[in-house]
Amino acid sequence: MDINLDNLDPFLAAEELVKESTLFALLVSEYADAEVSYKKKLLEFMNENPELPANKVKIRAEGGELYGVMRKLQAEVKGKEEIIRSLKKFVAVKTSEYNFSKNT
Repeated sequence: MDINLDNLDPFLAAEELVKESTLFALLVSEYADAEVSYKKKLLEFMNENPELPANKVKIRAEGGELYGVMRKLQAEVKGKEEIIRSLKKFVAVKTSEYNFSKNT
């Protein structure tokens, strides 16, 4: 996302917000899939190693690729949340400025 904030009107910002929200929904879905895959792998490790305490099995699972994918997606979801939150505030401010300038 590359936005020139000096030339952005509230309508373009709202369009960008819709795009980011769509991407956010896709990311959340991917994150959920990754989390389910990780939890299945964790259960598999637990079943394969019943003699190990749960915390050691968890550490082993967290060293795997699935956990890395899940954490990366989790970070992307949080980043998108911040972008969306900022865009919402920006749209509100710009809309207010736009309406004020229209009325004066």
